[in-house]
Amino acid sequence: MNYPKELCQLVIRSMEVIETAPEVVAATEKHLFAAMNARIEKAVKAKKNWKGCYDLVTDKEDEETTFAPEGWPECEDESYGAYYTLTHTEESGDYEWLSCATGVMGAALCLAFSVGIDWSGLTMKEYKKRFESFYAGNAVLQKAGFSLSPSKKSIARPFHFAADKLAAEYPDLDEALAPLDAALEDLFKAHGEFDKFVKGLS
Repeated sequence: MNYPKELCQLVIRSMEVIETAPEVVAATEKHLFAAMNARIEKAVKAKKNWKGCYDLVTDKEDEETTFAPEGWPECEDESYGAYYTLTHTEESGDYEWLSCATGVMGAALCLAFSVGIDWSGLTMKEYKKRFESFYAGNAVLQKAGFSLSPSKKSIARPFHFAADKLAAEYPDLDEALAPLDAALEDLFKAHGEFDKFVKGLS
């Protein structure tokens, strides 16, 4: 593949940055996600009778940020039977977390609703059909910007941050995280819809 001369020249001049980039990206991701996890934890703890873990992009064992109301079911292995999670959209593929956070190459983060169906008594085919029907008939979710994943395994509220705002505030991130706040607000407003779906599976 032929690249523009100017791009090749930029790479040559920037090799020191390029060589150290993986370590810098990893450190920056951890700092950003620590701030995001703390923001989500604070929002969830402000609700009554909710539970969660807030460890996505950390060195901790769970490596996930997942939360749910206390009354939702659990699977046999005591994992959440239905839950919300911070992740990236399926369309984001194998991009770095930082790429998803800044919307590079069309990647995006999301707050997603998912169900582990072991407790429901449904086959995966039955569940996907019911899940797809639930989303297709729910104007509340669609209006709020939620989308059904291509695999029909989750319903996600995508978001990403403006790179220039993140860079300007780094490392003391606050206002730059506003898109996460907006996604959380939409998720909590739509919680009643998801709650009805979960209870309908019981």
